[in-house]
Amino acid sequence: MTPEEVEGEKLQEYILTAGHYFANRGIARFFNEDLEPSNPENLHCLLPGTLVGYMGKHLLYIRTEVAPDHPDFEKCVDDDDYPSWYTSFRAEFENACNRFQLTHTGDEIFSGHDIHGLYRSTDNDKAGGFPQSKCDWKRVMLSLYKNATPRNNKMEDAAMIIDTADAVARPGECKFGNFSEWYYDWRLECPSTPWAESKTLKKYGMSRICDEFFGFAWFCNMGAYFMCEDGLARNEDQIKKGQMNAVFPKLQDVNNSTVAKKLTAAIRSVRG
Repeated sequence: MTPEEVEGEKLQEYILTAGHYFANRGIARFFNEDLEPSNPENLHCLLPGTLVGYMGKHLLYIRTEVAPDHPDFEKCVDDDDYPSWYTSFRAEFENACNRFQLTHTGDEIFSGHDIHGLYRSTDNDKAGGFPQSKCDWKRVMLSLYKNATPRNNKMEDAAMIIDTADAVARPGECKFGNFSEWYYDWRLECPSTPWAESKTLKKYGMSRICDEFFGFAWFCNMGAYFMCEDGLARNEDQIKKGQMNAVFPKLQDVNNSTVAKKLTAAIRSVRG
């Protein structure tokens, strides 16, 4: 590293970027310089507290070896002194590490992930022989419709996927959808169906608009869910549990990890 890489506001941006990287992936407890497991027999992740300690040591290295004259370090005397902005960063970084590990329990896979972006459509894709180029969101939705039979929940899967994709949310967050919060936005002239983050329960508005392809149209997918999967029907047990206005009441009887697996399975079912 050179002082120019972290001059001015670049230092804070560098630490924020590094924090985002390390808080959103598994880091092996025993790792080599490529962050791969050095002990194949132990695939456990580093604990959040340890990751926080490493980030602090890295910032100390920058302060002492790379850019000791950086203005952010003017008031730092002892080794455990840090810039004022680092205090809030450290708390948010540890929270992010905890959230990641809560949703990725058990041993972790540190390489060879087969996860990639689910693009809207690759009909005009120029990737050539790229294997995943034949799996896009359009094909997923078409497969669900083609394989739908009475009560096999394919339309419910499609409705959950469109709800999640429109909101740019994580799998499982459609669990908190509630009819009582839906309203018509007179300024945008379209329905708005607020959704909530599963971890913080913060709510956001979500405007629903039409799409020329029926598989991307929220109105079409929700209508199919209502008509083909009894999406508006509630049994006595669901009413008793207060799920009368829940958009997807079945999801409220399982945990978020199960919801995520259900959505992921719906997407992977078309890869064959």
